[in-house]
Amino acid sequence: MKKFKFLPHGTAALLALAGLGAVIFGTAFIFKPDGSWFGLGAELLADSPFESFLVPGNIYFFIAGMGSLFAGFACFTGHRFSGTLTLCTGLFLLFWTLLFTAWFGWFSFLQSFFLLAGIAEFFLGFLIGCQQWENFNDYFKNRSPKDYIPWF
Repeated sequence: MKKFKFLPHGTAALLALAGLGAVIFGTAFIFKPDGSWFGLGAELLADSPFESFLVPGNIYFFIAGMGSLFAGFACFTGHRFSGTLTLCTGLFLLFWTLLFTAWFGWFSFLQSFFLLAGIAEFFLGFLIGCQQWENFNDYFKNRSPKDYIPWF
């Protein structure tokens, strides 16, 4: 009987949800770089390093959105680097959302969602990485170097 792996599959669901949200958020800024989709004015751009919302939209779309979807796929398939990908994606999402909010302020519930998702992804990636490290250690525990190094 196969066990359902809740940690990687639940993390993959969270990553897919955050990735879709970031793709939608980024697409809105790519197609409307003036921020009119969210009712934002040019005064928000005055204290930021950007002239429009195009660069933040591309970062949300490609790095946060596609990166989260890629990490979610890695978690779902059980890839050996899924924990590291999830941890890095969560860390990036957390810091980028904090920077974005510092420059532009709070204006959407998606910012709160991305902030919480980044924190959750970071800790879930750490847990998956620890679980994978235990499996790695179990594999080499009862083996001699002759089992995996042919010239030994």
